[in-house]
Amino acid sequence: MKDLVKTGRGRSTERPTQKRRVTRHPAPAGEQADQRGHRATRHPVSEPRVERLTRTVLVQREEQLAGLRRMYRTSRELGRGQVALLSGPVGSGKTEVLEVFGEWAAAMGARVLRAAGSRAERDIPLGVIWQLLHSAPLEAASLAQADELIETAFDRLNRAAGAVEELPPGDDLWARVLHAVFTSLTGLDDAAPLTVAVDDLHHADAASLHCLLYVIRRFRRAPVTIVLAETTTLRPAHPLLRAELFSQPSFRRYTLPLLSAEAVARLVLRDAEGRGGTSARETAAGLLGVTGGNPLLLRALLDEQAGGPGGDGTYGPVPGDAFDQAVLRCLYRHEPVVRQVARALAVLDRRASAELIGRLLGVPPDFTAPAMRLLRGAGLTEAGRLRHPRILDLIISDMPAEERRRLHRLAGETLHERGAEAGEIARHHRAAAWTDTPWAAPAGADGAEEQVSHGRSDPAAEPTRHTGGQPGGGESDGDGDVLSEAERRVAELAARGDTNRQIARTLFVTVSTVEQHLTRVYRKLDVRRRTDLPEHLNACRGRAQEPARDCAPGPLATPPGISGPPPGAPPPRG
Repeated sequence: MKDLVKTGRGRSTERPTQKRRVTRHPAPAGEQADQRGHRATRHPVSEPRVERLTRTVLVQREEQLAGLRRMYRTSRELGRGQVALLSGPVGSGKTEVLEVFGEWAAAMGARVLRAAGSRAERDIPLGVIWQLLHSAPLEAASLAQADELIETAFDRLNRAAGAVEELPPGDDLWARVLHAVFTSLTGLDDAAPLTVAVDDLHHADAASLHCLLYVIRRFRRAPVTIVLAETTTLRPAHPLLRAELFSQPSFRRYTLPLLSAEAVARLVLRDAEGRGGTSARETAAGLLGVTGGNPLLLRALLDEQAGGPGGDGTYGPVPGDAFDQAVLRCLYRHEPVVRQVARALAVLDRRASAELIGRLLGVPPDFTAPAMRLLRGAGLTEAGRLRHPRILDLIISDMPAEERRRLHRLAGETLHERGAEAGEIARHHRAAAWTDTPWAAPAGADGAEEQVSHGRSDPAAEPTRHTGGQPGGGESDGDGDVLSEAERRVAELAARGDTNRQIARTLFVTVSTVEQHLTRVYRKLDVRRRTDLPEHLNACRGRAQEPARDCAPGPLATPPGISGPPPGAPPPRG
């Protein structure tokens, strides 16, 4: 902070002349300067040159960008402050929308100040305000004065205990800090409209939020547009400050949803321009099945282009390292309890309710249900289970071995109490390497046969869900639950007539993986020819059993990363 202040002192402290002000900040297209050097709009502003800024990867975000532009024009033409909040799940493209709008506003002649919250710096008082001030073209004297007040306030807040949700009444230092921030922003040396963009508001420190609210209240009659962006979280930080923000008369909120099939098809058409083969609609359906419409995951798949043009001229990326990293970014940008719920879903490898997850993790369902909603909102889950086998495998491989075994042991205990099939319990028994429990299935029980690899990083955690198979070789025409989820998907596509290459493109796996799954499907269902597959699958569906009943929640153990159950939760079992 000190070095930046010294750098600022190198600039002239004299006020620039009107002529220099116009020279340094020329009016945008469509505007002219009056005789006094101030900008005056003589005719409607033409915007073709700034449209180039919005032709990015953003799709299905036109409505939000148009709303932000309207707010900017209202602020500029009527001289009224405007406040907007962009919110959405992890990876929904909030930062990109904020950047595109900031570039557009700068091209329209606005002075744009930027800052971003950070998980690592959320406890540093006034960190966001410091970023804003140092992104502004302040005179050296004004910047030094503001820095001195911020540093004094920083020292005092560091000595205070807890977060600063409410300012101490009658504190002269706070009054001077707030006034210094306000006057610094209003004292910029030009007549350009002001745009303030703050990303990751959920990580902003409370003291900075107080300053932002102070500025917002006093900029109601000024050409200032403030745009904030936040990620949906389990418990929004600083609820009192958020309540005041939402009550501002000029406040607008824009939500960024997951991308629709039509939006994904638009991206595919642009990304696959010049390539023939698979139709955009077919490729988009596969991409949507893998990513759930999450822009971060979708961009990773499109950038990866691991599939490339195939031998038949088709084009279709498959999940690889870039996709894996995008999934981990989604998980680790959530709170620890959300990651714990994702790990529990990966270990169970089945459709699970909030009650079942809560029982497995040892917390009430009203604690796990919001976490499951966040995972669904980020596109990682669907219908109570992880969306794609690749996501499941990645989460399993990212878990420490000891935690994986512990969750498998708890899963076996929980499913045994629920009356689950012996084969499913035996899978968790083998993965946990646990033999001293009364629920452990005997060696010859259904499902305890030879473990079959499904191409996963942890063979012990594979879902060999046998419910009607015969012991010995597993050759059986038992019900449809004999097949794993991945095998069932491959079998259904093969039964409708898709080739192995088409199945690989649809499921975003390799042709070799499809062949391995079909080999196991043929063995388990005793299929001799591919043309016999539809008949065997129909027979399996007719004998499919109803899923096991849900049980009432009850804690078993508190996983790492969860600081115990919330108030009122039942105590763990001894």
